[in-house]
Amino acid sequence: MKSEEAFILLSVGNGASTFEEMHFRIPVENVNLDKILEELVCRSLVTVNLSGFQLSKIGLLELSRFLYGEKCKRTEYLYSFNDDLPYLLYKNNYRKDTIFHPELIFDPASNFEDWNTQIVYEIVFHEYKFDLDLIEVIYNLLFEYKHLHPTGFWVLGTPEKSLYGHGIPSLRRTIGIVKNPISLVFAIAFQDFIILAKSVKGNVEGDIRIKIYLTRDTFPYIDTLDFLTETLKPLWLFLGVKDIPKGREIKVGPKDPERFLPKPVYFVPKIIGKIVWKDKTTRPYELDPFIIAFDSSEIDVPLSKVSPWLASCAGGFLDEDFKEKRKFHVLHRNILCLPDINIVGINLSPVYSR
Repeated sequence: MKSEEAFILLSVGNGASTFEEMHFRIPVENVNLDKILEELVCRSLVTVNLSGFQLSKIGLLELSRFLYGEKCKRTEYLYSFNDDLPYLLYKNNYRKDTIFHPELIFDPASNFEDWNTQIVYEIVFHEYKFDLDLIEVIYNLLFEYKHLHPTGFWVLGTPEKSLYGHGIPSLRRTIGIVKNPISLVFAIAFQDFIILAKSVKGNVEGDIRIKIYLTRDTFPYIDTLDFLTETLKPLWLFLGVKDIPKGREIKVGPKDPERFLPKPVYFVPKIIGKIVWKDKTTRPYELDPFIIAFDSSEIDVPLSKVSPWLASCAGGFLDEDFKEKRKFHVLHRNILCLPDINIVGINLSPVYSR
């Protein structure tokens, strides 16, 4: 897609429905607006009705992919060691959905009246017909090149098993492989907000509910809401959302993660997958993993009810440590217990003999 086309799609996505509004918003001179709009309509990226110009779903998706490509100079991939599949087998013996989200830096705020009580602000949207394209749009629009951790982890349920993975491309490949998934949980976590998309009524082809969780530990709620309103504006307009639904503060817990993962914990990770950088600015190459996935079945802690674990390491992992079967210990734990899901982030550190 050409930059001029992207600028026009972005202006339409942000609410410009007439020629005059688009001329005012497009930051490029000498653009043949009539000709480009005609081409965008012919390619079904833009539609025309009594209200003026609007983005089609294809146009919204292509715009989000262009913006993602402009921000992203690298990509990250989850590699499975099981026949190069795009997913890992997932086990969870808790009643509540529990997923690992490495580098989880979202921290609920403490209640001013009770410092032992943690709170978040919850916003619940109406249910929407499941559409993987719209989930990709959310992911693409929120992607920030400067963030140092991967985001977009998911659990896909099938009649026979549950599968765990990372990113939109892997999710698309997995749905193509399993054919008839019955449930989906998709989490996008940043420092001051989490967006959770979850299927309802046990059918991934049915409806999906979107929830947003905010913390005021880093920024006031209103600042984060303003950011999400502006950044996701093309999506809200496409869905017909005029105003973000009013949310509410809710209590979350427990503050102490000991009941999930007590300290100290030492083990030799049995790696079954990894996430590595691939630099798109030069010839693609693989680096040492910055996220590893490993089987937790032999670790004697309550959180072993969930497998695999995904973990990060300060400064990154070294492949030599795994070849030497070096022990690691849990350096940091962040376990967030939301109403209908537990999200776990752990950081490991190698143990070197003195």
